[in-house]
Amino acid sequence: MIKILVLKRHHKSEDFLLKLRNEPYVSENSLKSEKITLKQHNKWLLNIFGNPKNKIFLIKKNNKNIGYIREKKFTKTKYLSWALIKEQQGKGIMTNCLKKICFDKNFSYKAIIKNENFASINLAKKVGFKLIKKQKNQLLFLKV
Repeated sequence: MIKILVLKRHHKSEDFLLKLRNEPYVSENSLKSEKITLKQHNKWLLNIFGNPKNKIFLIKKNNKNIGYIREKKFTKTKYLSWALIKEQQGKGIMTNCLKKICFDKNFSYKAIIKNENFASINLAKKVGFKLIKKQKNQLLFLKV
């Protein structure tokens, strides 16, 4: 059973987020591909939790953490990023989770994805995102 929970500050899952982000298959597809330190991670969490417009959705399967979706909200746009543990990729889990997150018709949703991150590019398209801009090594996707 898949559950999507909004993560609260000082939750034991914060360690899971850092560990997943530093997995080579996640970091190489991240916009900033260098390893994240605990200090950088805590600063990132303060930024997320310090602004009520930002959220982290924790994805659980059978009560085990398997991924996350980060949402950064602006006036009429929500920027999303995501990661899922390798063992759960390719099963449609993130597709279903993103469809549940991207429901608010008052917002457009954007994702910036590295050119070589074909799994996330295909996922974004599957969920209804459209490519709107190509940059040096990044693609900007929009879903309205």
